[in-house]
Amino acid sequence: MVTGPSTQFTERGQFGGIRDTYNQPLTPEDIRFTRSKDGKTLFAIALAWPTNGMITIKSLGEGSKYWPGPIKYVRLLGAGGKLRFVRTAEGLTVFLPAKKPCEYAYSLKIQ
Repeated sequence: MVTGPSTQFTERGQFGGIRDTYNQPLTPEDIRFTRSKDGKTLFAIALAWPTNGMITIKSLGEGSKYWPGPIKYVRLLGAGGKLRFVRTAEGLTVFLPAKKPCEYAYSLKIQ
């Protein structure tokens, strides 16, 4: 699954993929996803760090077809422990630490 403002354009790259990184700046709403082989862990890779200290993943709100069950915890890879989060119909809002773990994309481990 691919979400975010950068995917709103229909221009395709040489091999048919979305050319999001060339058309407009990436935002914290630009998120890419992958799952573990056993399907028990979801990784959300956000392509920009939010300035307000939190990220809302709209596609993971309550009743989401992408993750219909409960969310037990969210971790920021490379930064240690569990993060505080709130899940509502509007999305999964995760409260991030003050210090970002890297300069570019960062990954949330969701179980």
